[in-house]
Amino acid sequence: MSTPVRPSVDPKEFCLLLKQVDRQPPRLSRNLEPDLLGIALKQRILDAVIAAAPAAADFERALLESAALLGIPDGPARGVCSDVLLEWRMAHASPHFLPWLREEAAREPRKRRREDREDRPVPPPQAVE
Repeated sequence: MSTPVRPSVDPKEFCLLLKQVDRQPPRLSRNLEPDLLGIALKQRILDAVIAAAPAAADFERALLESAALLGIPDGPARGVCSDVLLEWRMAHASPHFLPWLREEAAREPRKRRREDREDRPVPPPQAVE
């Protein structure tokens, strides 16, 4: 018989941490519109869970209810909720995930890739032999 995992973070703090970490899309050279829409959707669901302030035992139910109350279509809602629930479980199962999440949440938002490039000198092209 397994012992239930004790929450090391409450749902409200967890959602606030996720909001801080998931505030920008990945740095990729492609159309980021789907990423931005997904981030906005996740932020809305996390905001609703933060407002509900559920107990740890009620987190999964509160997450799904929040998505339903926002009127988000089932497919995108299930996708976002399953990601958040996976991260919730990782925060309780891995001794390294929650400290990493707290560290990432405390960091400054990343600069956009183009701004990063402007700070560095451009190396000269190399000859191809």
